[in-house]
Amino acid sequence: MQVSPAEVKTIVTAFRNPDALRSSGILLGGQKFLYIQSDESQIQGKKGPSGVSVARSDKCKCQLICEIIVMIKKIIMIIRIIESNNDNNYNREITENIREIIENIREIVQRILEKLYEKY
Repeated sequence: MQVSPAEVKTIVTAFRNPDALRSSGILLGGQKFLYIQSDESQIQGKKGPSGVSVARSDKCKCQLICEIIVMIKKIIMIIRIIESNNDNNYNREITENIREIIENIREIVQRILEKLYEKY
């Protein structure tokens, strides 16, 4: 099941306030499920003879952090390739810009993670 970022956001919000799910149902992977019940650790829904159960977990945070680290490592590898290919001013400017972008990404990720931890 492919779950969209908007669907994830709705579910995360529903752990704090499930009222929207009670009225509109649970949308996951483009499928709509009837809201059955929820508490601080799970949300359950039903569609015909099948159902869905979403459990709250810190593993998602860890996976997000791992994906970000992999992305940053790839960017660092690109910087090293650019630096090793040519030592002219143009490449230096590109690598400086990339480093600035990486720092901006790092700051944004840090703020996102802080917000995530505040909510949990």
